[in-house]
Formats: sequence, C-alpha cells, structure tokens
Amino acid sequence: MRNAVVAARSGYTSWSNKSAYERGQILYRLAEMLEGRKDQFVNEIIISTKSTKAQALKEVNKSIDRIVWYAGFADKWMHLASSLILFRTDI
Repeated sequence: MRNAVVAARSGYTSWSNKSAYERGQILYRLAEMLEGRKDQFVNEIIISTKSTKAQALKEVNKSIDRIVWYAGFADKWMHLASSLILFRTDI
C-alpha cells in the first residue's frame, strides 16, 4: 500500500501538467490495454476472490466501461462546470 501511495504522489505533478485531452487519451489507452488483457484479469479475479467466471467478467467489463466514461469526460468537465456557474445567476 505504501508503494502505491509513493507512486501516486510522484506521478501527481506530471499528471497535473497534462492537458485534459492528454489525460483522456491516457485513460482511453488504459481501457484498450485492459480490454486486451481481459482474460488475465478475469482469471486473477477468480483466483483472488473465488468469484465465478461470469461475475469476474462482469467486473472487468464494468471497469473498462468506467475508464472509457472518465476518458470521455476528461476534457468536458471544465465546460460543464463553467456552464453551470454561468447558468446560476441568482447566486
């Protein structure tokens, strides 16, 4: 766990310096890589959690879908946030 925290902290600055478009592209690539190694992740989930193959496959597919959703949203959140602020003129 400690190694994961150290790695996350060390990557924070470089991730923060990426444009929203670049972040989205990185997340899309992550989803592609996960899709390409789907069988491996399904087997790892089965081994570590004693899930059925159907449950493990569903979990991996949901993970891929979430990553793709966040990748698509990466460069849109700023537009959404600014439109909500502009819309609320009574604040």
